[in-house]
This record gives sequence, C-alpha cells and structure tokens, in this order.
Amino acid sequence: MSLRITSLGTGTVKRSGLEVNWPSTASRHLFFLLLSHPQGYSRSEIIQRLSLHADADGGRNHFKVTLYRLRRALGDPAAVVEQDHRYRLAERYHERSDLHLYREALRAGKRAETREERLRHYAYALSLYAGDFLPENPAEWAEEVRTSLYTAHVRTLLEVAFLHCDGLECHAAVRHLAGALNLDPLLGENYQQDLITCLCLTQDEHSAVTHYRRYLRFIQHEIGDSPMPGTVDLVERIKQGQPYPARHIGSSLPCPRRALAGAILMRKVRPPNLDLPALAADLARSHRLLGLVRRLSSSRSWKGLAGGGRGFLVEEVGAGYAGVLPYPLPETWPTSAAHPALPPDVQAAAHAALTRALGQPAGETGPAPEPGPPLALETVVDGTGAPIAAVYAARPAGSGDFGVTDRETVGRVASALGHVLAQPRWHSLSR
Repeated sequence: MSLRITSLGTGTVKRSGLEVNWPSTASRHLFFLLLSHPQGYSRSEIIQRLSLHADADGGRNHFKVTLYRLRRALGDPAAVVEQDHRYRLAERYHERSDLHLYREALRAGKRAETREERLRHYAYALSLYAGDFLPENPAEWAEEVRTSLYTAHVRTLLEVAFLHCDGLECHAAVRHLAGALNLDPLLGENYQQDLITCLCLTQDEHSAVTHYRRYLRFIQHEIGDSPMPGTVDLVERIKQGQPYPARHIGSSLPCPRRALAGAILMRKVRPPNLDLPALAADLARSHRLLGLVRRLSSSRSWKGLAGGGRGFLVEEVGAGYAGVLPYPLPETWPTSAAHPALPPDVQAAAHAALTRALGQPAGETGPAPEPGPPLALETVVDGTGAPIAAVYAARPAGSGDFGVTDRETVGRVASALGHVLAQPRWHSLSR
C-alpha cells in the first residue's frame, strides 16, 4: 500500500492513489492533529483540543468512536498506537507526509557544516512548503501549528538570503529576502533597508525607490506608523545620487559585494551597450577575490592572513614585492616567508605613502625626494576609522608603474582584509 500525505497548502491523505474518504470531520481532524505532533497526546488532551464533547463521559465515548472511524477510514487497525497512555500515529504515516519531510529538511539544514549543504537542505524545505498548514481548519490547535510553520518558513527564507549574500549571489539573496518581507513586512526595518540597497545594486535606483514607496504605503495605511529616520535618509541619498551605506544582509558588516567589487555606480542614464569582455574580466576577478576572502576567513593567525594576501597580489598584479603588515609599521620591516626582505628604497617609499595616507606630519622638510619605485599601498581601518594594517605591492625601481586596474585590485584586497578583520574572532588578534 502506497501512502501520500499532504498538509501544507491542503490536507489530503491518499492510499494507493485514492484519496481517503473520512466518515466524519472529527476523524479527519484527529488524524492531522496526531500528524502535527509526533510525540502524541493523551486522551484528555485530544478530547480538549478537538472539543469532542462537553462532559467527561460523553467525551470519552466520542473519542472512542472517532478513533475507530479513523482506523477504519485508513483500513489500518494499527494506524494509531497507544503507549504510556499517549496516542500517536504509526511512524510510517509520518515518514510519508510533507510535514515530516519539511521539518527534517530544516533540522538537516541547521546541522549542516558547509554553506552548500545548508542551502541544499533549505531549498528542499522551501520546495515542500506549498502553503499554510490546513488553511481551511479554524481550530485553535491548527492555528498554533500553522503559525509555527509560517514563522519557520519566513526564517528559512531569511537564512537562505544570508547564505546567498555570503557567496555574493546577490540576485538569489534579493529574491529570498523579498519573499520573506512579502510574507511579513514587519519582520524588521533593518531588513527593509537591506532590500532597498540590494535592489539598487542588482537592479537600479527606480526599483529601490519603488519598493520603499510600497513599504511606506503599507506602514502608513495598515499600521498607522512611519518609517525610521534612517530608512528615509537612505532613500533620499539614493534618489539624489549620493553615497549610501550598504550592509551584509542581516548584520552590521559591510556589503561583501561592495567591499570586493568597489562602490556602486549610480547611473542616471543606462549605457547603450555592455562591454562584455570587460564585464567577464571583472566578474572573474571578483570570483578570485571571493576565493581570497574565503581563504583569509579560514586563517587562524596573522601570518596566514599576510601570506594569503601576499600570494594573491603577486599573482594578480605581477608585483615583485607585496604583503600585508599590521599598523604601526616597524622601522625595519620583518623578513619571513610572508614578507621577503625589501630593498631600502621600497621600504622608504612605503613609509612615505603610508604617512601621506594617514595625514601624519612628514618630518623635516628638505629637497624633493627622488622618484621612488612603483608602489601601490592601501590602509585597512577599523570601525572607528583607525588604521589597523597596510596592504602594499611594489616593483623594483625602473619597472613599469601600476595601472588603474592593478591599483584597484590592491584596494579591493584591503577591503577584503577589512571585511575579514571585522569578524568578532579577530578582535583580540595578536599581531
């Protein structure tokens, strides 16, 4: 006998392809009540939840009749088992229900150790959620289960948005974040702000402002409230083409795409044609930067961070000398596998560039310095704007200077390092 049981979106039980014909509403409700709670219920709990009868004797009799009708409708005397004075559905009925599979997928997603595994389990759970639990049943117990599953569905959409944001899969992140907010617009105004900035990044300013106006109408007409000042200011900045903050969805960390790919370009007029080769090159570079962030995030020491940054810069910009050093820079730069010995002119040029970048006094004035070796240097700052590291790339004197793309790459490596160092586990890092 094949079984197929659905309770999300509609409540049906099919045996061998034929839908079960329930002899009474109470027997159907009893089946789905026990399906929703695998641990089962005592007889008194079932009588109370299903409102089987007002008085005790009538309730017990009504329960026996309802249980008999349930077993008969399923053609299975062992469909409901009693153990320790609790009644529950036989395990095979749970195993063939969408509700059981949905809950198992959520649990598997929470246990998964990698982002890819979690996405796979959560995607399966989302595919199973075809709608509310028994939407036609107004009973209090059904509403409790319905609300719990609805909340879990919204949280899963959010979690999937977080995971896609981690992987710079912006369009998928926006789709799931928008889905969560469509189901629950009051989930949190910080999520509304995240969606506005994400829409501006993945689509355009018009899409972002249109979503805000839709949210504004809802909160004014349905709630009788107004958006937070931070939300209003964000939208005004976007409308006026001014720089605006963008965060990783659901956190205070900076937007990883902006950190790796640079600032969002605010275009009032769309370009007529796309430079596809340049777009492909930029996309490939962004994927390599994403790989760098993942390697840096897995580092457990400053030495690992410095070595990863140096290796990337040497390969990407063809630098003879490159590295990452904590601030303040030592007078004599260390020599190690991560930081090979630097010629004095490279060290001097790096110190001078860092002094200019930080706006510090340059010391005694004198003749203009001789042109130094080609150098690209970027500082990494913490949340207060204080410098915490320097990322540099240099070539021997007389070599060709760094181009715009090379200097942008050094800046993006600095942004990537700042993104990693913003994680709490690095706050007490010994450098």
